[in-house]
Amino acid sequence: MQLEDLIELPWILPPPGSLVRDRFIALCAQRGLFLPTNTVETLALPVITGLLQHSEMVVALPEEMVLPYCAAGILTVLVRDVPLGVGAFGLITRRNHALSPGAQLMLKTLRETAGQIYPAESRSSARPDRHH
Repeated sequence: MQLEDLIELPWILPPPGSLVRDRFIALCAQRGLFLPTNTVETLALPVITGLLQHSEMVVALPEEMVLPYCAAGILTVLVRDVPLGVGAFGLITRRNHALSPGAQLMLKTLRETAGQIYPAESRSSARPDRHH
């Protein structure tokens, strides 16, 4: 199954201005596809999973995000390798500005979580705590 096979179904899309939506629109244009006209706009995963469970809607999401739902038999991946990834990302803070203890804890937790989800990327780009 390909994206072209699903384009006429009802879709769940991120709101206008989001990176994934912009990439989805660009991909449709690149492939000469009309944008879905029957859509619901949301980023809320509970809403998305509920809509997917109780309708014929489809959504473009990172597969890692839905793996637990797939493992539980709740959702199914229809198309893999749709090039909508957001690419590299980073954390930016103000230069020469000390973070609050809460912000430091959040930054540490984000780095640890990213290291678990993206182990290769984290090792290749790991840097000491630097503020930019």
